[in-house]
Amino acid sequence: AARQAAFAGPLAGSALRLRASEGTIYYTMDGTDPRMPGGGLRPGAIEGGSAENFVLVAAGADLRALVPADGSLGLGWTEPDHDDSGWTAGRSGAGFERSSGYEDLIAADLGAAMYGRSATAYIRFPFDLADPSTLGYLVLRMKYEDGFVAYLNGRRVAARNAPEDPRWDSGASANRDDG
Repeated sequence: AARQAAFAGPLAGSALRLRASEGTIYYTMDGTDPRMPGGGLRPGAIEGGSAENFVLVAAGADLRALVPADGSLGLGWTEPDHDDSGWTAGRSGAGFERSSGYEDLIAADLGAAMYGRSATAYIRFPFDLADPSTLGYLVLRMKYEDGFVAYLNGRRVAARNAPEDPRWDSGASANRDDG
């Protein structure tokens, strides 16, 4: 089932997000109906997305991890073309558990490299997306303790309990309840 919307255009400085629970969204920027009488698609109507959901990085996805020893990488490691071939290969989740409760969530155990040594791990998840312009938005669902910073193609896109300017040896800025 197709959804349709007609609007004159967004106000300067505003954003518009179209979303449907099913089907494909068509819209126009001139205020005309994207459907012609009889239901055909009007020439110039724009396809604005669909209700199709897919996962770019699933639980158990391949990853590369590094516990940095210094700040020599800067933020270069967040760029898509960074060579992480020398990093530890594993599967998500990554981290370590010193007591009990989260062992089943950790496939890439970084305890030997982190415990008592470093509060920071760099973790990269590779994924391919043929045409990024088909996405209206991305949703990040993260299991973490006590903090994280997420980058996408070199840009900081999300963070919790993290310093504004994190360094290679930064720890979380607050504790997070295990629950």
